[in-house]
Amino acid sequence: MKVEIADESLSLLPEFSGDQAGTSTASGGLDCPVTWPKEKLSKVSGRTVRFRIHLKRGQTEPRLYAVTLAAP
Repeated sequence: MKVEIADESLSLLPEFSGDQAGTSTASGGLDCPVTWPKEKLSKVSGRTVRFRIHLKRGQTEPRLYAVTLAAP
C-alpha cells in the first residue's frame, strides 16, 4: 500500500507524495499503519487534505471500504 496526500484542490503535496509517499509494512488485514519517510502526518493537522491510496496485491486489485485516522 502506498498513500499520497493532496490538498483540497487535489494538488499532491511534495513532502507526502511520489518518493515521499507513505507506506505500510503490514502484509494486509484491517490494521495497516502508514508512515511517511521524512514528514509526520501532524504537519497537515488542521488542514483539509485528501488521500490517494494505491493498493496492489499480486494479480488482484484489493478494494478499500474505509479509512480510519488515529494518533500514534
